Amino acid sequence: MIKLKPEIYQPEALQSLKNMYLKKRIPHALLIQTPGGVGETELAEVIVNYLICEKPIEALVPCNKCNSCLLQKSGSYPDYHEIKPKGLMRSIKVDDMTAMTKALYTTSMTGSAKIAVIEQAETLRKETANQFLKILEEPPEKTFFILMTTRHERLLPTIKSRCQSIRLKLLNNPTIMQLLKDYELSKEDQEFITAISRGRYKKVEQLLDTIQEYKQLARILSKILCHRENTLTMICELSSNFTGKLRELRKEFDKNSEAQLKNKTAELKDLQPGVRNAVLSEIEEQLKSEQGEFERGQRAVFFDTLMELWRDILLLKHKNESALIHKFLKSELKEAAQKYSEEEIMTALNDIEIVRGATVYLNARTDYVIPGLLVKNTSVVNENNLLRSAIISSLK
Repeated sequence: MIKLKPEIYQPEALQSLKNMYLKKRIPHALLIQTPGGVGETELAEVIVNYLICEKPIEALVPCNKCNSCLLQKSGSYPDYHEIKPKGLMRSIKVDDMTAMTKALYTTSMTGSAKIAVIEQAETLRKETANQFLKILEEPPEKTFFILMTTRHERLLPTIKSRCQSIRLKLLNNPTIMQLLKDYELSKEDQEFITAISRGRYKKVEQLLDTIQEYKQLARILSKILCHRENTLTMICELSSNFTGKLRELRKEFDKNSEAQLKNKTAELKDLQPGVRNAVLSEIEEQLKSEQGEFERGQRAVFFDTLMELWRDILLLKHKNESALIHKFLKSELKEAAQKYSEEEIMTALNDIEIVRGATVYLNARTDYVIPGLLVKNTSVVNENNLLRSAIISSLK
């Protein structure tokens, strides 16, 4: 994936933190509330680097020369701990929280700060959250927590009340356009990526890699919506191609993963079997986690694209062309706007909201859900809910 320049995209939040640190009001627990993909990871990295540094130049500016800075830069700082949700249900595991807590209670190996970064903190289950609350209430000396969440309302109030909160904003269009200026894109594509990213630079990164694939998917979907009837063949072909692509990606991952683990096994041959197996297990879990995130992103693209098309159709239904995102599909979407009532469009948007979560995060089968969703939205159907049947069947 193309990576944008490593900048901090939240200047207001950064300045607020600088003021806090200049006044020596350094919270032991910081809760970053974010829409997601707007610079929260980069901001957390700045904070971590500053807290770890033995001789910072100024607030949030590490020296980058001390032993702790060099260790962190190489990825081997021993008192840095990061936890992310894992597994099918995408929650933070009790074992991971237990291991982190145990490590934080031990004496620092560097003499500097001990840092714990918890991503998607809203996925803390009750038992895990209660366990975390104990160390949050009485943290060991020089221990700092950085929590990131896109759903702060799901966090226990007792956890939120013990954190200093800072809110991040979606990036504005001029900022996104500035990020795109160094890439060879037409003005049309710059404006299109800016509009469809909706203030999230992570979405911009994704689109820089896949702009043509996205447009092709949008063309196929708009053709299905435009025709409305007699589209079953197109729908089945689209579903088959999309799920086939996911299947090939998984095969490729399995092959590469097997090769990486085989090479790593050879590198670790001198370790005790128990230690070697533990290291290999951790590497395998990390590889699966990264692949799972990538596949979720691929599935999300389909539903996000379809939702954006329906929104454009709704805009055209109200004669609002100025806010249209898919301008290159205007004629097809105009035709579709004449074929659907506003109620049907709103129902379609609502259906996608329902399906998206189940398919992206619970691994509902796309080869069932996509036809069920599109046939329901493009054909005149009876009371038999094809969408519901598709979801239920795919989760069995």
